[in-house]
Amino acid sequence: NINPPWLLLSMIAALPLALPAATASACTTFAMGAGESLLVGKSYDWDIGHGLVLVNKRGVKKQALVLAPKVTPARWTSRYGSLTFNQYGRELPNGGINEAGLVVEIMWLSGTRHGVLGPERPTVNELQWIQYQLDLSATITEAVAAARALQVARVYADVHYLACDKQGACATFEYIKGELVVHAGKKLPARALTNSTYAASSTALKSYKGFGGKQAIPRGGGSLARFVRAASLARAGGKEPTVASAFKILKSVQQGAYTKWQIVYESAQGKVHFKMPGRQIRSIKLKDLDFGCKAPVRVMDLSGSILTGGEGLTPYKRAHNLKLIQLSVAKLPLKLPQILLQQFAAYPELSTSCVK
Repeated sequence: NINPPWLLLSMIAALPLALPAATASACTTFAMGAGESLLVGKSYDWDIGHGLVLVNKRGVKKQALVLAPKVTPARWTSRYGSLTFNQYGRELPNGGINEAGLVVEIMWLSGTRHGVLGPERPTVNELQWIQYQLDLSATITEAVAAARALQVARVYADVHYLACDKQGACATFEYIKGELVVHAGKKLPARALTNSTYAASSTALKSYKGFGGKQAIPRGGGSLARFVRAASLARAGGKEPTVASAFKILKSVQQGAYTKWQIVYESAQGKVHFKMPGRQIRSIKLKDLDFGCKAPVRVMDLSGSILTGGEGLTPYKRAHNLKLIQLSVAKLPLKLPQILLQQFAAYPELSTSCVK
């Protein structure tokens, strides 16, 4: 059984109520440029900053980690390799890019409601939704179709997503009043997302210069102010922006000590650039990675708190995943038993198998 034993689910059931309220829900994601110059930027603003960069393989058969009872875990085989940023365990990313150039990123959205779960519909949790998309989708059209086929069994986080493919098409995915709401194409006037619904954000945008209104672009740190500012600066970057200009936008929306990761994806080029506060920018080229499922999974420590020695990609060990999970739940008022944390750490080995 690849899911946690039912005798432990009673403890997990209390988890959403026991977790502390988010102290920082201020992430910002945007896209700028087009074609070969397309860039996607992400500011990850949260109260903890450790994490792992993981190389995920193609040709891997998987079953979703679902904690809700009486639902059907999604089952799939990954078509694409990906590079992801993970804070809550392997296979549960906060965002990333696949080798087809699809980028998926997550942001907080208070009031998210996924609706009543059906017993037969394929189910994932809110973080594994990202890995599912990166594993299977190359385009926004495919990502939208995949999202409509899934249901989400939320573990804790109220979130929504921005995804962009290497052609420059983007879409937002939100769960509002129990329904999936997608904004794409003409319904997506600005390729950006913060912590308000896209409908509220795009409505606010119309009041500002450059988008039909007269108000000056705001400087504040609130969700709508960051959305408008990111949208405006991204548009001003033109069709051929630079990585440096994307990092300047990320600097303009950062939230002081809460800003933990800043990431710029060069989707068409297959490059990822990222930095932690006070550190130099590091870069990875997807073409340099071995996405074959028979090769060892590789991992990089973002903050130096999980692996020992070096800053490069190193072979993954279950102990890395366990330490990551232990650090991530350390602040919870509900103290989870080590046996449960060990089960979560073992999940990737128990739920995945190489088929190619």
